[in-house]
Amino acid sequence: MAQCELCGSEVEDLTKTKVSGAELKVCSSCTSLGQTVDSEKDSDQDTKYSTSSSSNSSNSSQNKSTSRNRGQSGSSSSNKKTNNPFDEVSNLAVDYGDKIQSGRSSEGMSREEFAQELGIKESYLRNIENQDTQPSVDLQEKIERTLDIDLSQSDDLGR
Repeated sequence: MAQCELCGSEVEDLTKTKVSGAELKVCSSCTSLGQTVDSEKDSDQDTKYSTSSSSNSSNSSQNKSTSRNRGQSGSSSSNKKTNNPFDEVSNLAVDYGDKIQSGRSSEGMSREEFAQELGIKESYLRNIENQDTQPSVDLQEKIERTLDIDLSQSDDLGR
């Protein structure tokens, strides 16, 4: 007996089906929720959430997605913004939360007012100020411009 990766039912036979971009081994009643994928006998090498596909239409949409993630280096080189999550990493100062809080206070703004000005929720700003989360690079730049502060890590640390 095998277990359906979607509903958890114990069944004899599973069918490899692409559901919301993920290839899953599902029971016959769950196959209607996705698109059946032709099974090639190399399924031992496939991962549960593989993005590879054997259909041409899925491959073309995946290629579009992949080129989008690479910044579409071929057709529109003027668009330098990418969706690479590692591009969204910044060299934040160790005390970035304190810097934001004191900058906001010196401008005479409440957390609610500042969050509204930034276009974010007050709870998200609180998490940033408490250093429970880091702002995106774009938000960091907006905070720096608005408060006229620098949240970057100092170059002379450890030297």
